[in-house]
Amino acid sequence: MDSELPRIIAEIKTAVSSALSEHGAPSERTDIHVPSDVEFLFATRFNMEVEIRRIAGTKLNRPQSGYAIIMQGAKAGVVDPQLAHAVQEAYRVCSPAVHGEPISKEKVDFVREVAPELIAALRAIPTP
Repeated sequence: MDSELPRIIAEIKTAVSSALSEHGAPSERTDIHVPSDVEFLFATRFNMEVEIRRIAGTKLNRPQSGYAIIMQGAKAGVVDPQLAHAVQEAYRVCSPAVHGEPISKEKVDFVREVAPELIAALRAIPTP
């Protein structure tokens, strides 16, 4: 994939230039901003994913979500089903923010309450 990046950059720049031209917009860069609450929810999900993939211990033949991997771990007896369910609940709260959907203060507060211990519990599971 890395070797394809120069070609992909050229394709993207061509597509962007064409789109800006078509819509009469000036060619300029824009700042990229992520609200701090969304950044926190993303960081939580990212840390859960890192630990889940570490627990899985092997490279996967095809991309799978962290949620699918943790559920497989629960079925295989590597992860306690109650912990897998906790991960599922945290995913359900974090994922909408990661995908640009609106989030509530209650959801952010929920994740702030449970994420540190949840990630610590995942980190405590040894690598197979």
